[in-house]
Amino acid sequence: MARAPRVTAGRSRRWSGRGPGRGDAISQCEATSGAGGRSMTDKELLELLKGLLSSQFEEVVFLLGIPPAYLSVREPQAVRAIEVIRYATDNGLRDELEDLVQPARRGDATTAVESYRARKSEAFVRWDLRNAGPAPTTDSRPTQTRLDDMYIPLRFAPRFDPFKVSPLARSIVAEDLLQPPPLASHELDSARRAGRDHALREAHALPRRWVVIGVAGSGKTTWMRSTFRRLIEKAGVLPVFLEARAIAATWRSSLGAEQPFDHYLAGALAECNIARPGAILGTLLADSSLKVVVLIDGWDELGDAQGDRLRERLLEFSGAYPGVAIVVSSRPYGATYPARAEMFRAQYIQPLSDDDIRMLAQRFQRHAHGLAQPREYEARAEEFMVALALAPNARSLASTALLLTMMLLLWHQAPLPGRGHRLYHACLRNMLIYRVTRLSEEKRDRQWRPDDDEELFRVVAELAYRLQTKDGKPFHRTLLICPWDEAVQLLKTEWPQRENFLRWLIASAGVLVDRADGSVQFSHLSFQEHLVAHHLFTTCEGDQRITMMLEHMADRSWWETLRQWAALIGDQRPEKLTPVFDKLRTKPDGYWLAGQIFADGTGRASDFAAWCAELASRLCDPSDASDDCAVAWGSCKQSDRLAILRDTLAAACTSLHWLDGSRHAHWCKLANLNVPRAAKFRAVEPPINTPQAVARSRVLFGGAASWPDGDELAVLRIWPSTRVAIGIRLQSAISLGAGPADLLPMLPTLLVRANRLWSGKDHALLEGSVGRWIKGSDGTLIRQQVGEFGMSFVQDFVRDTVRYLFGYFAVPLHEEVLESEQAMMDRVVQEFGRLFVRTVVREFAERFERDFIRDFTLYYIRGVVRDYPREFADEFPRYFSREFARDFGQYFALHFTRELEQALQRSRSEVVVPSWLPALAFLEASSVVGRATPRVALAHGSFPKEMFLLGLFKLACQASFEPGSNFLDESIQRSCAAFPGHPLWPALARHMARRSEPVERALLENLARHPENCAPPLSWGLQYYVRGDLLFDDDSIVMLDELCDRCNVPPPPLLEDLPPELHIPLDHVIMRRDLMRAT
Repeated sequence: MARAPRVTAGRSRRWSGRGPGRGDAISQCEATSGAGGRSMTDKELLELLKGLLSSQFEEVVFLLGIPPAYLSVREPQAVRAIEVIRYATDNGLRDELEDLVQPARRGDATTAVESYRARKSEAFVRWDLRNAGPAPTTDSRPTQTRLDDMYIPLRFAPRFDPFKVSPLARSIVAEDLLQPPPLASHELDSARRAGRDHALREAHALPRRWVVIGVAGSGKTTWMRSTFRRLIEKAGVLPVFLEARAIAATWRSSLGAEQPFDHYLAGALAECNIARPGAILGTLLADSSLKVVVLIDGWDELGDAQGDRLRERLLEFSGAYPGVAIVVSSRPYGATYPARAEMFRAQYIQPLSDDDIRMLAQRFQRHAHGLAQPREYEARAEEFMVALALAPNARSLASTALLLTMMLLLWHQAPLPGRGHRLYHACLRNMLIYRVTRLSEEKRDRQWRPDDDEELFRVVAELAYRLQTKDGKPFHRTLLICPWDEAVQLLKTEWPQRENFLRWLIASAGVLVDRADGSVQFSHLSFQEHLVAHHLFTTCEGDQRITMMLEHMADRSWWETLRQWAALIGDQRPEKLTPVFDKLRTKPDGYWLAGQIFADGTGRASDFAAWCAELASRLCDPSDASDDCAVAWGSCKQSDRLAILRDTLAAACTSLHWLDGSRHAHWCKLANLNVPRAAKFRAVEPPINTPQAVARSRVLFGGAASWPDGDELAVLRIWPSTRVAIGIRLQSAISLGAGPADLLPMLPTLLVRANRLWSGKDHALLEGSVGRWIKGSDGTLIRQQVGEFGMSFVQDFVRDTVRYLFGYFAVPLHEEVLESEQAMMDRVVQEFGRLFVRTVVREFAERFERDFIRDFTLYYIRGVVRDYPREFADEFPRYFSREFARDFGQYFALHFTRELEQALQRSRSEVVVPSWLPALAFLEASSVVGRATPRVALAHGSFPKEMFLLGLFKLACQASFEPGSNFLDESIQRSCAAFPGHPLWPALARHMARRSEPVERALLENLARHPENCAPPLSWGLQYYVRGDLLFDDDSIVMLDELCDRCNVPPPPLLEDLPPELHIPLDHVIMRRDLMRAT
């Protein structure tokens, strides 16, 4: 018997009747509630007794928590049953007992649903303006605005960019919650290969389970309430709206802490005066014709412990009732909300577009300010849009619904402030000062504020500063949470009513919010940061400014605060910032912080000119901070400064190699600067329509599993050969400045490393080391990826990436003379694994699914998506993990770069490190994923049926991972026989599938040796990619075999067999996960 929810709903009950043991003693059970009493007649008591005797008696006793000593085993069962009824009545558990032994009838459940829908039909009618400021007034009375009149549809997407709406964004309406989610192609492919596609389809036939994520003020609660109102109107749907903080509040009692999730749903029914809500709920959940939708708002208001507990209860409930649709809302830092591995899909609320802003402005003017005529409220809304365009930073702030509403309220009284910090200041003063009148009218006894408005602002700013610097720890640019008692102490004032002041900030001002766990936080991150900046502005003078800036500059979470602080100073005395800027330019990250401050319009022209003069050279060593700086310039409205930036970067592009040129192009795109690309960068960009373009475009392979704009050449990426790897690296060196004389000493060193990719000896050592590393780790990340993408994808990705990463970059074994080969490999695997997992894998899976797999489809359809290759070139640096390249470079430079330096120095009389060598080392370290994963991308991609070539190699790559599969063997045979194209492709497919015959291998080697036997562009790909010919800046060509002859080394083979697959023991990790779940 499943445990029924306990629902007390505040009732107190008592037993009234004579003791059990004699039949005439059973007169009646009487229970009283807060609203009056009701009696239990003999008939009702006998029905209850009959149900109890016909149920699983011992389990009912256990579920009610009746102590074993309470019941005598010597008494007849009927007497013991009466004792159970007595105990339940005395302890307020009679409803629970009725729910356990007397299931609700279908008619009762139908009546309950009708009653619930009738009572909830008027829920959330009003549009809530409490956090935005004073409500608009009509005839000196606050206007009561309806939510249905004001709500504008929000749009959602799987990712969030605060500066633009995702192209995948779409509205989510109530009907979407009632439909099953789409099945991702890679999930179905992986399931089909594992023989569990039927089970996966069944799982995806369930209703939606979403986590709606949005920044503070983005409209999460408004969307949840509006969705509830739309659902309650639909027949056959039962929506239940719950607040996470209200759920957590019930855990303060031991009884409440033990309740399952069903209890809270039953509580929602009990609020509508529905009798026996637990039994009714059980009947409703078992009714397949009724669609139950649970909306849980405000997950981020829970602490970690409370969030973990609620997630556990929610998952238990969703497992018991898989037909229930569940939607959870949270801010991004609600880390304990359900994840994709638990079948919950994250949907991020997108920034408001211009059309969204215009729509809300029109509705605001119409319903809040009473402009009834369309021409009136439309004209007024257009005036507001013009005001937004004239205020440089106001438009970006208006992308958030709460701030937009505040601006509409402010704009009705005065022009919008032109800069962000002024707007925040106006909003805060509006909220704090307005609340004076409201407090005097409502006479709240438990709230207090000082009479001096400036003193009030100073104290709140000091509170924000103390909170942001509490414990001296980085705050990771999120709203900081503080326990109530600590917040009271942080005020550091002699006020006797500090607690009442906090209550006023929460209940009346709305600047703070209280959380379910008793802690407090600011209602918006921008308010917290502006108040901290205001505190620094009023307390730091002279050299203290430089000291303070250097102290907080290292923590990038402080940068927005520092930008607002600098803006406050710049409004009054910009010359005071000159020493600060001089100091910032001497620091690597400080330079980019200064750039963000200049993008805000702060600082003198001479200070900006000094910063701008260094920009071109700084972009050659990019960082995440440089991207943040570019984004700041992308929203900048300072036309004179933008013009100077354009001229400076355009002049620098003439002397850049392609890699630095790609960095400049990437930065200019983020900054919305129209600057011509460097000539050497244009040479490697798509379109790939000449043999020279094919040769040079090989340098881009670190950023894509496909071949940008390569058409069928994309499939050549999986050609198995050491020669291919050598050709790519030598061409990369040429593109960065290496000349013919540099290549000769490099070639032997590169050959040693490339050959190790196919070494059987290293295979055994690596397999053992990787197995021990996986078994020794906690496996959290691996389990997460397996849950999200499936076992086969993770295994295949790890196989190819590990082989490439460790096989190519690990130190040659003969150099390690102090430790055994296996111990050396173990150490290398542990170090590489730590860096790679920390910096690449955590963010890789979604990008691989979104970009790398998609590349094969997009780059194959030449002419259909002509704009996409250009986009790839713009975003090329984004595909590299710069942090990994830097950390990895500390190890890599000690060996790979040292080997090349030694080889180059042996060939020269002078000892000079080539200027291009550090760039090559960075490029090699950055290109791991793009070069290692073409086979994985093809094996797990989803391609249209008409793309026969990609479909053929999808099967071939799958077969290469599973050489013993009879099903794949037969599929390869049929596909190769039916393939209508060049005979090279079926031969290469069978070779990749480990099933090629000698005649097929001979064909492949002959075409690689004589590419002119094929038509372009296939002949170009065979010549430069497979045979490895090299193209220099003057368009001269050198064959790789010629270089090998001059170095007296044998040329690498044109075609090689795939090495044996690494055995990756992920089953051990998954078994451990299942064991943890079971225990």
